[in-house]
Amino acid sequence: MLKIDAMEDSLAPLDKHAAGIRWLITRFEACYHQADKEVERIVKAIGAGRCPRESKTRPPKRKRELENTCRILSQWCQEPAVRGLNLDVGGVPADELLGFIGQATPLKIWQVQRVVDRVTAALDAGRPYHNIVLDVGDYGEPNASAAREHYKNDAVFLEQTRATIIHDTVEGREARISLGLAIDLLMPCHWDFVGALVIILKAIGGDQKPQRPFTCC
Repeated sequence: MLKIDAMEDSLAPLDKHAAGIRWLITRFEACYHQADKEVERIVKAIGAGRCPRESKTRPPKRKRELENTCRILSQWCQEPAVRGLNLDVGGVPADELLGFIGQATPLKIWQVQRVVDRVTAALDAGRPYHNIVLDVGDYGEPNASAAREHYKNDAVFLEQTRATIIHDTVEGREARISLGLAIDLLMPCHWDFVGALVIILKAIGGDQKPQRPFTCC
């Protein structure tokens, strides 16, 4: 590490373009749903010696998936008998998604509302999501009491959601993840957002043994 640091130091001082390119490389996430395009963008930046202009808008296809998720699930929370919505999420029809949840109960409605909150936070920065299990703040700082404080009026639902376990596999071996943590880790920018959403909705509906692993960021 000291040798690598010395090589790095020998390149200093860096101009703003080089620093910008290094920033692009540092923030690269292999689980990002457009990781291939992000790599292409970084390579082009290295070739040109400067960072390209960055769009602040979410890719249209992913934005539509997130918006449809909120519309479908919000409508179900208000009217659990709703069917026939002419919407889909990543090719999965609304009726199929709602079918995973099954018969409505107050607990299921509360859990689905948390999924809506999780996705809404990606579309509206003014509506932050509050973690159910993940005991860290926005910058990784310990935040252990935040969930119980925020959901103090729904303490029973909170604990039931934390205690519900999804049983799947990781590299062929048995694995377990709390439904609450799975909702916390439902990253809207993740490559497998739709697959993770399906597993979560099935778990809410009582199917806690998915056919495939729950992939998360």
